[in-house]
Amino acid sequence: MDTQAFIDANQELRQRFVQLLDSLSGLQALTSMDSHTGSEDEMIRQALEVLLANQDLERCSVFLLRGDRLESIAGFDWQQKLNPTGKPPKSQGFPLGEGLLGQAALSGEVIECQDCMQDTRYQPVQDGDNPGSLICVPLISAGKILGVLNVSHPHTHFFHPWHRNILTLFSNVLAQMLGQHRLMHQMERQVSARTWQLEQALGTAEELKRRYEELSIIDDLTRLHNRRFFFPEAIAETSRSLRNRQDFSLMLIDLDMFKQINDKHGHMVGDEVLKGVAGVLTELTREGDILARFGGEEFVIALPHTDLEGACLLGERIRMAVAGLRWKNNSEMKITLSMGISSLAQAGDLLPEKPDHQEILEQLLKQADQALYHAKEHGRDQVVTYPDIQDNPGPLAGA
Repeated sequence: MDTQAFIDANQELRQRFVQLLDSLSGLQALTSMDSHTGSEDEMIRQALEVLLANQDLERCSVFLLRGDRLESIAGFDWQQKLNPTGKPPKSQGFPLGEGLLGQAALSGEVIECQDCMQDTRYQPVQDGDNPGSLICVPLISAGKILGVLNVSHPHTHFFHPWHRNILTLFSNVLAQMLGQHRLMHQMERQVSARTWQLEQALGTAEELKRRYEELSIIDDLTRLHNRRFFFPEAIAETSRSLRNRQDFSLMLIDLDMFKQINDKHGHMVGDEVLKGVAGVLTELTREGDILARFGGEEFVIALPHTDLEGACLLGERIRMAVAGLRWKNNSEMKITLSMGISSLAQAGDLLPEKPDHQEILEQLLKQADQALYHAKEHGRDQVVTYPDIQDNPGPLAGA
């Protein structure tokens, strides 16, 4: 009995078994790849490395569909040891439907060529090595053609049916990984876009909030703070001055005969006067002073660490500076101010153990207002302190 046939069959079976193990190892290595990190091109290069390492193949490459054209992404030539990061040698892009590669992408079916140079569908490579046999396997994910896996060998009739089967299985896995990679990165792009839009919206909201808060405490005409800003800041400063027994003064300022300026020259000129006075006040007050437009033609300044004498000196500087202002279209127009000043100096011993700081500030404002009224009634264009109009010069007397 001739046993050679059995020996040959056994060897072929063993070879097929080894090839099957290699194929399974390749699929395991492919599915073990991390498809969530890195670029799509890098994932394809790694997949081709896995394919060549576990199969007796000579060349393999991947072409991805970009619009209506297949573009080479990565390719390996095991025998020639080409640069693994380079594209396939002599590879060109293929229009969809052109050549074996383009037909595989167009039809979505595996196309096999056992003798390339005898197959009219094959497009020879000019000035390069042409394969003997070729298999083109479409990469399909969710019913969509992503590209083509191109596997070749220099020998004709090299591929067996099991090659076709394993390459189809390999391509299916690779296509699903590509689809997941694209979906994940599409979601990341959408999240990034939504995040950017949210950040822009938050930035706009913050800017609107800032502008609203600024408008709520900033006088639109003079750009000084208003009453809404002044009271909490002045109350806090009053509290600190009482706690630390430090000087604190308050100044109310009113433009003289302002109604006549508006009536004679118009409200636009009146607005320019208010802005000019605000500029003088801003220039002459210190950083720690609390300056605000109190309403109409009236201004208020809270002066921490300033006694009555210091407040009077500041008031005179302000009065003289405003008197020296000149206006572009009304050079003869002269603006004067009346000022009333109150002070917290030496008041600590007269206050209750737990004083109401808001009430004290309101008392100081009332005293300054009374001094201002006195200045208006006695000739205007002057600085008057509350003690000047009292028999008892104590800062809170007669409040």
